[in-house]
Amino acid sequence: MSTGSRPGDTPTVSEAHARESVAEGPVAEGPVAWLGPVLLYTAARAGIVLLFALLLGLLGVPLLVALLIALIFGMAVSMVAFRGLRARMADALAARSSQRRAKRERLRAELRGERTRS
Repeated sequence: MSTGSRPGDTPTVSEAHARESVAEGPVAEGPVAWLGPVLLYTAARAGIVLLFALLLGLLGVPLLVALLIALIFGMAVSMVAFRGLRARMADALAARSSQRRAKRERLRAELRGERTRS
């Protein structure tokens, strides 16, 4: 069973969509290539929350209250400030989803006894 398509094969709709959706930036190939953008976005959001909590803590706000306020403001700020990171993460997850869908379709075809074009 081959996991990639040959150069002469016509890509499926999901493969073509995955390639178009990553036009903004390259998505690495591999089993955990999607993990990099997810971890980067998560670390950036956690960093902004910690920064807000630290600033509020320096102003004398109690720790729990500072964390709750920082979570709320951190979500709002990250939606604007990390738009590019969020798009890269979404593209990587969409590409991973289409790869998994194609692999599942090939497996189901093999289980039905059909020949695949891979």
